[in-house]
Amino acid sequence: MENIATFLKWTIGVCLTLTIIMAGVALWNKVVPIITTSNAQAAQQARAVVDDEYSAYDNQITSGSQILTAYRRYSYHDVFYLYIQTNTNSWTLNFGMQPNESTSSCAGFDFSTGKLTTGTQSCNISLNQVTNNTSSYYIPPQARFRSTVLKDANDRVTGIYFMAQ
Repeated sequence: MENIATFLKWTIGVCLTLTIIMAGVALWNKVVPIITTSNAQAAQQARAVVDDEYSAYDNQITSGSQILTAYRRYSYHDVFYLYIQTNTNSWTLNFGMQPNESTSSCAGFDFSTGKLTTGTQSCNISLNQVTNNTSSYYIPPQARFRSTVLKDANDRVTGIYFMAQ
């Protein structure tokens, strides 16, 4: 009789353990799609927040003073460039700036197409040069520019292109 009682206890324990395991697996299978969906939505919202930071410069008409604002605003970015095309009298001047001024080179940029290219280019224009009205790189605060946000191959914002209007 004692063997039957031990067998029944053991059988009930195994059945109870299997029931708990099956319930856990069933719950896990129901939770996985919810986790996947919530992660995708969180990533979309994070991307929207990042893109919103640059929306004031995405295909907009901006002023020269907004270029200076962008320079100051994005100076904390490790990899961020401003490419500027100005029209002074009868000639066009193209130059790049790096707001954090950590190096004197920028990612390659084609001013005729407004797109990033491979390689690097000189990027040694300082904030003092664009704010000094005797400098050839001076950006008048009232000048108008068409701004375009630039993204690298990883779809990460790495700069803004300002083309004189």
